[in-house]
Amino acid sequence: MPNTTAHPATILDDVTIEHGSEAMLVPLFLRTEYAIRQLGLRLSFASLDTLTAVNAANRASWMPLFPVYQTAYWPHDQGDSFCLFASEPDGRTVATLAVRIYDWPASTFCAEASSLRLFYGDVERFRGREESCEVSSVATRDVSGRVALAGAVWVHPDWRKHARLMALMPRFARAFALTRWNIDFYTLLMTEGVFKGGLTRKTGMGNVDWSVDMHNCPLGNLQLGFLWMNRAELHEDLSRCLVDLSSEVDVGVKSHRPQNQTRT
Repeated sequence: MPNTTAHPATILDDVTIEHGSEAMLVPLFLRTEYAIRQLGLRLSFASLDTLTAVNAANRASWMPLFPVYQTAYWPHDQGDSFCLFASEPDGRTVATLAVRIYDWPASTFCAEASSLRLFYGDVERFRGREESCEVSSVATRDVSGRVALAGAVWVHPDWRKHARLMALMPRFARAFALTRWNIDFYTLLMTEGVFKGGLTRKTGMGNVDWSVDMHNCPLGNLQLGFLWMNRAELHEDLSRCLVDLSSEVDVGVKSHRPQNQTRT
């Protein structure tokens, strides 16, 4: 689990290769972290509570957090998620991304969303009186096993012209989800407005199917597109990213090599 209280020299001090190919993941973590530092930013892990505070402080450019990433709705599942922050040298957070893991050996994304178990740690306790979820996305019926759901994706308006940030940060998150949880699928739910704004092109999530419709949820009524990568597509995307970053100067990151031993 990432250390959310200490402040290591780089985020790489909190990365351990638990699953996946070290030959791909070690240089990918190195080069991605280095490329983000070249933008003048520091990548770090943060707690969901800190994410909530940053969200509240930036409401002018960021809608309230989805229940999936609010600790109030997941009081017993703190270890099933992580948050990434990109911050300026003075500590100002300018980009965020969070990921929650689910284990559905006998269920699917469709069933878990329809039942609201996707959104709440205790559905009967936290669901709204009239709240429901209608899933028409056919693709959700085939997504099962160890599934990561990414969200809380936000970039400060001052940084939205820097497309490279949103190409790099999601890859780091996917790689970390893969090595930490050995995921079968990496998924994302996205509003139509954000989708049309081109975020999918920046993050590289190519598969999209509509829709997952939330009714009377804490954020109102939402029509969400379902985006996903299976394990093979995830490996292909990360391998392509590694090739794209191969021109980066590795000498700048060798002293921050992530822990590459496998935990037992």
